[in-house]
Amino acid sequence: MAALILGFSGRILTDEQMERLKGELRMTDLLKAIEREAMEKGLQEGLQQGLRQGRQEEKREVAERLFKRGASVADGVEITGLSEAQAEEIRRNLSQ
Repeated sequence: MAALILGFSGRILTDEQMERLKGELRMTDLLKAIEREAMEKGLQEGLQQGLRQGRQEEKREVAERLFKRGASVADGVEITGLSEAQAEEIRRNLSQ
């Protein structure tokens, strides 16, 4: 696209205007690269956050199954790695 613009504009622009146009096109390419990089970083961070949330949800589901089978909060904490407060909350919610 840049080559097409430069090719057509070379016939009607002065050398100074041509250099300015080239500078603008370079900035456009730079902005595209920055945008692409930011998008990739955002996607990676989103994926990592999703994986963390999925692992946390899995721990909560395991804790629920343990408590339904009569496990203690201490057992739930040890087996799942949840905090004592999280395990107690899950157990309370099951008994309601």
